[in-house]
Amino acid sequence: MQRVETIADIDNVRLTRFERAGSRPVSRTCQSPPPADKALQRAHGRLRQAAYRCSLDRKAAPESGTVGMSLLTAAVKLTKAEIDAGSIRIIDMAFDDLISRGYSRREVEAVFRRIKRRLAASPAHSG
Repeated sequence: MQRVETIADIDNVRLTRFERAGSRPVSRTCQSPPPADKALQRAHGRLRQAAYRCSLDRKAAPESGTVGMSLLTAAVKLTKAEIDAGSIRIIDMAFDDLISRGYSRREVEAVFRRIKRRLAASPAHSG
């Protein structure tokens, strides 16, 4: 065999000299499953999500978004006199996390202000 210099030459030799026989025996030990129907996969996903949410309801367990909103609500309800180092640290960590994920600090602050205004306008607000 001659000396092969480039990747293209190697691939050319491989394709021209080492072609597999089309009539060779099947090497699979088991049949591959048929390709899944995308619509069926999505329907199964919706079913799993509904079952998960139903189990949360039965256990009276909140979703993570509910916990997040509760923490945000608690943070914006704090008065200046109630804010301590721990509260500031938690809020700073939340800001840092959101900013590190690509959110604008100005927009995050706008969300805090919007929630604070909504709570202040709410008749159930006791603060």
